[in-house]
Amino acid sequence: MTATKRSGVWRCRLPKGVAKCVAVGLPAVFAWVFDEPWACYERLRPVLSNFLGDDYRTMPAFWAWHVDPQKGESGWKPHRDNRRAALAPDGSPCTLTCWIPLSDANPLNSCMYIVPAHMDPGYDIPAGMPEPPAPAFAARALPATPGDYLIWNQRVLHWGGPTSEFAEHPRISMALEFQRGDIPPIMQSFQLGGDRPPLPSLLEQGSRPNFGMRLMLIARQILQYQHMYGLSEELAHLSTALLTARALDASLEGIDVAKF
Repeated sequence: MTATKRSGVWRCRLPKGVAKCVAVGLPAVFAWVFDEPWACYERLRPVLSNFLGDDYRTMPAFWAWHVDPQKGESGWKPHRDNRRAALAPDGSPCTLTCWIPLSDANPLNSCMYIVPAHMDPGYDIPAGMPEPPAPAFAARALPATPGDYLIWNQRVLHWGGPTSEFAEHPRISMALEFQRGDIPPIMQSFQLGGDRPPLPSLLEQGSRPNFGMRLMLIARQILQYQHMYGLSEELAHLSTALLTARALDASLEGIDVAKF
């Protein structure tokens, strides 16, 4: 896990973009339609290369959060991002999640919590096997401020805490996932409707998908993470429409999605 200071768009423009999406009734993840989230992660290339190698790839797995204490909202429940292929035999990471706070994140407004590997009885349990519960005293709160970033290997147990009525503002954040480039794609390609090309299982390092592809990738996130937040009928219809709408074809024309 790594944390350091950065400056730039995530201190002002990005949180405003997330808040605007929420204000007009869209999920916060729609902030990924803009360039700024992609640009933030491009700046972390040296750090990610240190862990995953220079040929690391971006996974089509991202999200943004606007956790509002005034609505009694909470972060996502305890989970592991990927148990099956998170670590190499020598214990080095094959996949990483990078989480960036766009507002102050503290125990009152749902900062991140993790269980250190050496205190996690389920850390080395094989995928598909039942896990013993982690002891409550093992949880570690990770307060953070805009410009920090947190990186964990995807076997780490983590969650966003509940909010308090005493919190001063929502917790705004975003995350994107990465994998080594010398291993097969961790995620499967995604297809909704047999007459459309499947969405890619990997994105090129540092790529910024075009507008149409961004909307389709956002729709994929809404569907693939519905177990974490609850999918409304309206949001399901919107996601399906984005993944099948012919109006997006102009944005995708001539593009080989396998190259993303």
